[in-house]
Amino acid sequence: MVPGLSSRSAVLSRTALGIGLAGLICGSSSSVLGQQRSGRRGPGYLPDAAGALAWAGFSFWNVAATSSLSMAVAAIVILTSIGVGLFRRAPAASLTLVWMSGAVQVQTVSDVILAQAGVLVVAYGSARYGRRLTIWVGGLSVPSGAALIEYYLFDHTAALPSAIDVATPLLRHTGVGVTTVFLLSCAALGLPWTLGLVGRFNARYRQSALDRERAQARASEAELKQQVQSAQVDLARDVHDLVGHSLAVIIAQADAAHITAADGSVRMALENIATVARSSLGEVRQVLQATRGGTDSSIPVVGDLVERSRAAGHDIQETIVGIPAVLAPNTQATLDRVLQEMLTNAIKHGEAGHRILVLRTWAATSYTLSVSNIVRSDSDRAIPAETGGMGLNNMRTRLQQIDGTLEVSHPRDEDSRAFTATARIPLPEGDSRP
Repeated sequence: MVPGLSSRSAVLSRTALGIGLAGLICGSSSSVLGQQRSGRRGPGYLPDAAGALAWAGFSFWNVAATSSLSMAVAAIVILTSIGVGLFRRAPAASLTLVWMSGAVQVQTVSDVILAQAGVLVVAYGSARYGRRLTIWVGGLSVPSGAALIEYYLFDHTAALPSAIDVATPLLRHTGVGVTTVFLLSCAALGLPWTLGLVGRFNARYRQSALDRERAQARASEAELKQQVQSAQVDLARDVHDLVGHSLAVIIAQADAAHITAADGSVRMALENIATVARSSLGEVRQVLQATRGGTDSSIPVVGDLVERSRAAGHDIQETIVGIPAVLAPNTQATLDRVLQEMLTNAIKHGEAGHRILVLRTWAATSYTLSVSNIVRSDSDRAIPAETGGMGLNNMRTRLQQIDGTLEVSHPRDEDSRAFTATARIPLPEGDSRP
């Protein structure tokens, strides 16, 4: 250390120290704001700040153990430590602070200290985390820094350790010595910069590979979806050909028998058969259209389902409790399909001549739909309440898609043969009540 710093050097050191502290505050603020705006979550700023404090503490300890502490040395330590702390979050500011510490050292002819090894971390950060301009400036800083090191080595030997001080005149007066010092300095500064560049390209390659994997996964998913849709279209075509033809034959035969029937009750029954068959044919076509990617827009609503079943000669009592709400189209369509399946099961397994009860309960937060009937004696144990047949399983699956549940009550004693299926769905807050 050259004794007696001039007032100009002291002012320069204080200014550099103030700029360094301001750089730490601005760098940390920009890092936090940048993370909040981009929504990215990295390793956090705290580890970098802790690293900077640890580097500063070690550097001050090393200075106190090996030489005297001055304002200039303190400024060099603080500027370098802040640069180490910002090497990941603000590499451009980090590079600027390190160059400022070098300027302070040259102006004040301060001792070479171990804290300045932090420039290697900064060189790595400029290539690994910096933007394009920062990478170029970091790369140009390698030969520039090597030239500064050589200048300081040859012109300020008093600030160097004694072993280097003895060897400096020999190196300075030979071209080989000058070249060797410059190349060694370039290697020392260029190695971490090169490692940072390699790490940057490696990270970019990994991200590119990850993007390719995601794109391939999306392509595979789209291809699988296309295959499923193609299979659905084929199935829809087969169902249309088979079921559509059968219903068309039923309609034609019912219409022909209706014309020739003499008995009024027979004519009414045949008319109901033709009506139900036509409605079923229309529903099948709508379902198949939805399978092909259209919309299932003509599902019979609850009232139509009940009235159609009554017209077919079934005794159905419908009870509504509470104020009905307007449901979302997909929710209403699901409930209509569930009621249709419930009525089909009640008619299929129910005892002839017994009434079918339909109960619709509108509560503040839920809607409940239940259908009860008396099953035939030969169907009493046909469908387990716990598992159910295909119809019950289909209803459960439909209701699960709208967060609903299905409960089945099927007493097994000899005195009661009542069967009740209950569907329950939650209602959103603020639903529309007509």
